[in-house]
Amino acid sequence: AHLQLADAPAALAQLRHAVALQPENATARVELARAASRLHRWPECQAALAGVLHIEPDHREAWTLLGELCLEAGLRAEALAIHQLLAQREPHHLPTRVNLALAHLQAEGSAADALGADGLRAWVGQHLPKARAATRQRAAGNAPGTLPSAARVGALGQARELLRQGELVAAWTETITAIRRRPFHPEGWLLLAEIAAAAGDAARARGCAERARKLAPGWKPAKQFLKSLESGTHGTRPSVQLPELPASLSPRTPRLTVCLIAKNEERCLGRCLESVRSVADQIVLVDTGSTDWTKQIAERFGAEVYSFPWNDDFSAARNAALERATGDWVLGLDADEELRAEDQEVLRKEMARPEVMAYRLPILTVDREDEGCSYVPRLFRNAPGLFYVGRVHEQVFTSLEVRRAEWGLENRFGKSTLLHYGYTDEVMKERNKSARNLALLERAIEETPNEPNLIMNLGLELMRSGQPAAGLEQYWEAFRLLSVQPPALVVPELRETLLTQLATHLLGAGQA
Repeated sequence: AHLQLADAPAALAQLRHAVALQPENATARVELARAASRLHRWPECQAALAGVLHIEPDHREAWTLLGELCLEAGLRAEALAIHQLLAQREPHHLPTRVNLALAHLQAEGSAADALGADGLRAWVGQHLPKARAATRQRAAGNAPGTLPSAARVGALGQARELLRQGELVAAWTETITAIRRRPFHPEGWLLLAEIAAAAGDAARARGCAERARKLAPGWKPAKQFLKSLESGTHGTRPSVQLPELPASLSPRTPRLTVCLIAKNEERCLGRCLESVRSVADQIVLVDTGSTDWTKQIAERFGAEVYSFPWNDDFSAARNAALERATGDWVLGLDADEELRAEDQEVLRKEMARPEVMAYRLPILTVDREDEGCSYVPRLFRNAPGLFYVGRVHEQVFTSLEVRRAEWGLENRFGKSTLLHYGYTDEVMKERNKSARNLALLERAIEETPNEPNLIMNLGLELMRSGQPAAGLEQYWEAFRLLSVQPPALVVPELRETLLTQLATHLLGAGQA
């Protein structure tokens, strides 16, 4: 049911709590966005909707709400486009959608100032292409919105259901299992606190809630729970005896999992693994079909090696590796990269910072230093809900940002430098790497059109394959797409990388 304005403040507080406890609950996120919009809190509304759309770009309820907001803001063209999207998504609802759109289109906009019509228009414009692409996939029988297994590791749904049923010991054990799989788990520790409180063990409840607050100092649900304990409504003598927490969950020096994907990398894999041997507590290598000594080299370094059938999707292989990570932090590497030797201690210090969720590490491409230093999110907490997206030039940044914002943590520039050898002339010729990347990028752009990052990378691959005119054309298109986005929606690293690469290639072409 739609919220009345008088109900919105109370609903907003309850829905914030619901989303914090069940971040995978899309319905709760949409209703949080609805409540925030009733109170004219557009940034919170936008953040809640973004959490839904990054998983399911054409989510029906999310776009229905956006359609309502556009109509209220007087954005009739955007509202009509949204209702057309919904009609395409579910043709059997066409009369309802069309009639709803026509009825609203007769009304005068009344909330443009409150909602920020320009910002809303830009935000809808940014997300509609992805939604349309997802709808096309759905029509082709490949429905979007299915989370990869990696994103579901550490999920608490079963534990919450056991708690609801009063099975406290089973809920406790299930939650501990989730935390072991994803060690950075504020929700897991808060759920342990709730289970302990239900068992009448206020002291243990307080201890678990403090762990949640220590992991995410700005996270409101943990603070609210601790405040509720001060009321003294929870018992001091346990009515149910819960098992002791395992020693492996005690505070410790952060453990690092290094995740790689590889195919026929015997030439460079040893150099890569040697560079992280002394800092990695776990190495996970997903092999996509090697016929050389790649697997044996990895095993010699103590890596866990898993086979994964190649499906023209780098993010799928990355997620297969991430699914098996058990360290407190994850470092994603390519086999043709290495951690600079002098930065091992720097990496340890970066992992010790409690306020940081992720680091964007500098990457230098050997023999192509003139292209500048790229910063990418390679070092991040092993938290639930994270997963890679992107058929090529895959990234985990989107899901990282959703979780980071929820917990009030930081995404910083790191100093641990990675060296990349994969684009030296010799390697490029040997692997025909540009041809592969060009094919995958063109396919990815068909699936997600008007994505500046993909178009920028297409420009880069065209330049590397000896097509400078076509490459510069794509760079300018990426520049145009970024230029029309509101500044707050532009990822700084993407902007800086684009400008650096474009300027470098213009200089090289004598057009500066």
